[in-house]
Amino acid sequence: MQHDWGWTNMTSISIKDYLTSYSDVFFLYGVGIDVYLFEMTDDMEGKFGFTPFIGFGTIGAKLIKRRMQGKVKIGYNVISNGSNIDMESGITYTASIGIFRRKYSERNKILPE
Repeated sequence: MQHDWGWTNMTSISIKDYLTSYSDVFFLYGVGIDVYLFEMTDDMEGKFGFTPFIGFGTIGAKLIKRRMQGKVKIGYNVISNGSNIDMESGITYTASIGIFRRKYSERNKILPE
């Protein structure tokens, strides 16, 4: 089946648990909600899904007032049935890197006890 165009939105919410108060390594878990829309020659088709996941990450080197962050996640994408689109549920792997800034960490100094 040929698609004229497609649109995908994957939004997730997650919780980070750092190994210790002073650690840069964290455990990550959460769930994502996925929306898939495709327009075919005759009509619009769509599917919904959700992806529970777990993973880990680390905060890395500092770059000009910003820090690098890397994450690796594994989950299972559950796709709804009832559409003409051939998509199946399955295991997902995600690796990502990014840059972020923690404003509060520059003002607050946490000293070890």
